[in-house]
Amino acid sequence: MLLRGWPDDAAPLLRGIAAVLVLTVGLGLWARRFRPPIPLAASRRRARAVDFMTMAAFIMALNCLFLLFISSAPEPAAEAAYRLHATLAPAGRAATRHRAESAVAAEAAANDNWLWNKDTRRELPRRANFKPGNKPEVFVKLDNPAEASALVAARPYVRAFSLGEYRDSGWSQVAGPPVELAAGTDGLVHLAKIPGRGIRHKIFHRYDRTERNPFTALQGVESARLPALTQLADGLYILPPPHTDPDGYEYSAISKPLRVDDLADSVEVHIGPNISTELLALPGDPALRHAISRMAILQAGSGSLVERLRRMQNFLRTSLTYSLEISNPNNRDPLDNFLFHERRGHCELYATAGALLARAMGVPSRIAYGWAGGTYFQAQNLFVFRAYEAHAWAEVWLEPYGWVVLDPTPPAAIARPPAELAEANKPIPLPDPAQWRDSRPDPSALSQQPRRAALIFSAIFLPSAAVLLLMRSRRTRHERSHHGPRETTKPPGYLQAFRTASARHGLPLPPSRTLRQHFARLESLGQTPRFAPAMLDYHYRTRYGGSTPDPGEEGMLLREIRTWSHAAVASRASMGARASPRK
Repeated sequence: MLLRGWPDDAAPLLRGIAAVLVLTVGLGLWARRFRPPIPLAASRRRARAVDFMTMAAFIMALNCLFLLFISSAPEPAAEAAYRLHATLAPAGRAATRHRAESAVAAEAAANDNWLWNKDTRRELPRRANFKPGNKPEVFVKLDNPAEASALVAARPYVRAFSLGEYRDSGWSQVAGPPVELAAGTDGLVHLAKIPGRGIRHKIFHRYDRTERNPFTALQGVESARLPALTQLADGLYILPPPHTDPDGYEYSAISKPLRVDDLADSVEVHIGPNISTELLALPGDPALRHAISRMAILQAGSGSLVERLRRMQNFLRTSLTYSLEISNPNNRDPLDNFLFHERRGHCELYATAGALLARAMGVPSRIAYGWAGGTYFQAQNLFVFRAYEAHAWAEVWLEPYGWVVLDPTPPAAIARPPAELAEANKPIPLPDPAQWRDSRPDPSALSQQPRRAALIFSAIFLPSAAVLLLMRSRRTRHERSHHGPRETTKPPGYLQAFRTASARHGLPLPPSRTLRQHFARLESLGQTPRFAPAMLDYHYRTRYGGSTPDPGEEGMLLREIRTWSHAAVASRASMGARASPRK
């Protein structure tokens, strides 16, 4: 209960140490009141505090060593596996390493909708069980509050980045060297030329110390008021470190958001020249590529390009099931499992299917990541987007509008459709978004923290456990040499009566002496009782020979022992009478 109920941000090592302490105290309290009836399960002596302290120290040391192992071993073990595989199958080394890195990237993508791996790649997860949080992540403030009602009705899309190359069940940036984009004389970094009137807005979000901070704005961004941006690919721009606030960003942008749903069926659009081949590429697997092409032909039908795109989008919305849980029992390709087998999945799978079906229709496409929906606080003229509103959608290139939203995910599945109007007096989650602080620790430091903590605590607990064990063993040897073994269970009645009678005769039976040794001692003193042979035979036969105790035989022994005990009392009484003076 302690481990499961502990807050998620608590250090696992401290949680383990606390659990060990609680369990050790509990065992100590239990041991003081429980007396096992079976001799083989009983301790030779009562457990003391040093025993439980030793046990706790060793368990904590093992806990620390295990944490040290799991924080240090994976990378060397993976490298050893790569080397072994390269030796046995040199041609498969690159593929093996790629698959392993893809698995790591998939896990990272599942845990953080923002991050990509070192190759700017996101793998589609084969299995998933997402539980998005409630933390506010992005704030958007409109320059003109009158534009908010149209955004609320249509659902605002806030895009962080887009990826255009689909390969091996994952999305990555279209290859190309980074380009530094500097602001012009007007103070704006110009990114696209889109017809129509733009929406001017400010964006507030945290600063990620991994320096993977994508430029974020309403979808259809045209320009940004920033000193510079680094373009990794079209739709993927990296922000410079913040200047005014070291923990968060505040900047302005102009966007002209547009969805396929906003276009009339008869509007004139075309694909345009000079389209990158990556934006039209289909999956490499021939069977999956053929199935997607056939599905696009069957579902898009005829008509204008906008009509066919909208028909394909609605097919995906209505024929598949939205779910954050994906089981994929046969470990199929994620898209193949989503479209043709399990037929359920989350927004990233819907967006991937929409983008590839659009490509099968000859329309350039890519996948975009960001947020959709949000909550609008009218008094502050502010949209707030939370973690559970993180979203992925497809974008298609349509001249002259540029990148247009094609969102195949069922609208009802995206948080609260389409956007929520906050109550009049409801406060925003963070009253001053410009001062919003990133409370997460630096991920680069996080990887070192478990290792460092494990080393420190191992250095504390291992010597402590060794010292306690030495103290315990020396004390135990001392007890055995001076007192002998201790009875582990309550002695039978006849044995207890014999000890009392022996004491009355002035010859007590110490714990270190066996019954046979004691009778030999009595014989050497000429005080052997007549029941000695019968008692020795019965005692060793029932205690160590496996015979069943006989109440009748024990009753006979008790009578003999009591008679012997009374004789000792009478003898003492007579000796006392002879020693006292006469009146």
